[in-house]
Amino acid sequence: MSLISFRPFDPVIKRTEASLEDAEGGAFKVSTGTPQVILGLIEEKAKISAQTNATANAFAALVAVYGWYVAPIGWQLALFVWVYALATLLITDLIKVLGYRLLDHSGLIFSRP
Repeated sequence: MSLISFRPFDPVIKRTEASLEDAEGGAFKVSTGTPQVILGLIEEKAKISAQTNATANAFAALVAVYGWYVAPIGWQLALFVWVYALATLLITDLIKVLGYRLLDHSGLIFSRP
């Protein structure tokens, strides 16, 4: 895959465009922008317009209710933080327990049978 041309965000057309060429020599374009702008590029937009608008409205409602600008990244970050905190807690507690067992010769912390 090779990049033929790249057009950064243009406020007039409200999207970013790139032209690519695959390994077989086929050229195609990719574009990012708001759902309304991308729908304007599609010839048969009536078929998918309702579904796309419903998805965009659902995401807008999610952002409005929870106040997140980037909800998926926020959820992944929150999950990562919780998993990291739990793993750190378990590992440090395991290290403490092993250290106490190795160094507690008098049996003050762990009683030995």
